[in-house]
Amino acid sequence: MALKVVKGKKQKYTAKEVVQMSQEYSEVSSQIKLLETTKKTLADRLKEASELIGVKDSKGSYYYDAGDFMVGKVAKKSVSLKQEDTIKLLKEKGLYKKCVEVQKVEVINEKALEDAVKDGTISQEEFESLCNVKVTYSVSVQKVEEMPEVDTSHALKAASRKK
Repeated sequence: MALKVVKGKKQKYTAKEVVQMSQEYSEVSSQIKLLETTKKTLADRLKEASELIGVKDSKGSYYYDAGDFMVGKVAKKSVSLKQEDTIKLLKEKGLYKKCVEVQKVEVINEKALEDAVKDGTISQEEFESLCNVKVTYSVSVQKVEEMPEVDTSHALKAASRKK
């Protein structure tokens, strides 16, 4: 496929330059794919290592001190309501009209539901039973910063002059 020159337009790139840029682009794309694959493999292995030899925190994450790096398998939780169970409970509590907006499908008004939990009409246990909790893990590799050396020689001289 040859490049066509539009009449009246100055050609900015030669055909040779476009071929060279295309080749370079293709090579860079291949390198990026290889690097992304390698990065994902390393992340999976670091998460596994953190869980096996690291320390678990109260949030379900694992961390390991790897010299210059703090490596972690970081837990991230997302919560979503179980629609059918929530609607059933709201009907039982007489809160259906207050907490559900009927459109083409029933939509739970989460603010009204939150208010019902806050005022005790729905217990915390009942609310938690209505939620799906999904935990996903990401890798964390943080460079450990060393504390800078503090020059105390001037401080001692200043303290001795005060006497």
